[in-house]
Amino acid sequence: MSDRQGLTGKKLPALMIAFLGLLVVGSCHGTSSSQTLESVPAVHHYYAAIDMGSSGAKLLVQEAKPDGSLVTVKDVRLSTKLGEGVANGSAIPSGNIQRTKLAIQSLTNNAHDDYGVDPSTIALIATAVTRNASNGRAFMDTLNHELGLTRGRILSGDDEARYGYLGTIAGFRRLGSSDDRYATLDLGGGSFQLAVGTRDAFELGGSTQIGSNQIVDLWLPGGILTEAQFSAADAGLFKKAPMPLAVDKLRGRKLVGTGSISKFLAAYFGTSTLKLDAIDRLRKQLGSMALEDRKKVLKGDRPQVVLEALGLGSEADANDYAIKSPASITLLLHIMRSLGVSEMQVSETDARYALISEIAAKP
Repeated sequence: MSDRQGLTGKKLPALMIAFLGLLVVGSCHGTSSSQTLESVPAVHHYYAAIDMGSSGAKLLVQEAKPDGSLVTVKDVRLSTKLGEGVANGSAIPSGNIQRTKLAIQSLTNNAHDDYGVDPSTIALIATAVTRNASNGRAFMDTLNHELGLTRGRILSGDDEARYGYLGTIAGFRRLGSSDDRYATLDLGGGSFQLAVGTRDAFELGGSTQIGSNQIVDLWLPGGILTEAQFSAADAGLFKKAPMPLAVDKLRGRKLVGTGSISKFLAAYFGTSTLKLDAIDRLRKQLGSMALEDRKKVLKGDRPQVVLEALGLGSEADANDYAIKSPASITLLLHIMRSLGVSEMQVSETDARYALISEIAAKP
């Protein structure tokens, strides 16, 4: 098989049904996406995890049922723009830090006030911009001490890939997928990750330190975008954003995406199978629109709980998403083309699910 033949792409109709069901009800108290873990103690309890990325912060709260299953009761994403204007290795501006700290405080209060989750038990992870910034460690220390998030930690690129893989595959394993060889991708504001493994174990992963924030800064600013701008971004990514794993490591595997833009695209197209050509057409459509019109397309007529899970819950969140969505889609297209694939699957689950499973197994 040549590099351009890419990965396998079998459809998973059951995943599409489960994923779209999650988007409708997964953020409501008492309704759920659930996972069963033999090692989870059979007690009635809530667990929470926060993923503090370069563009936004995501909270997941799950309830441990007496039968050992974990049921999602809250899934929300807030825009933070933590990595806005931050080059790798430079300091995060105080305004970005304050904005993000307020968002993390809000999510922490949500978990504590609504579900009784003590901040000291919340699994908080920070990714690209925090690990690469000169003051990233100091910012995490502030969250640990001032907000009581003592489980907070900064992930290496490899660990980010590993948790992303384990969380992503959890959804497929729960649905009883017969596939046993997977490749996962997760892209954010400051980096993207690829990982490979089986349905039961992570094998190898890596991270490239380019995300949607850099694409906005370098090639695709807010507002109406032209074909020439998209072409420049595509060419620039070809030079600046190599794949973190060799393509031959991914051959013969089912490609599965997670993260905000992948989940949005699954909701937009109404399927968990994303086609490269359809994604490219949507990029052109969104790029041709003014921001207000783009926001209307992104939000559609989805319920508020769905918008919150996708990161479109408030006007500020929607504005940020409208600016960055063409950049995120451009990065996704770059990854798919580099891997030689024409389609990919989307998982409803992500790194937060792996974090909660880890805590529930060893509280």
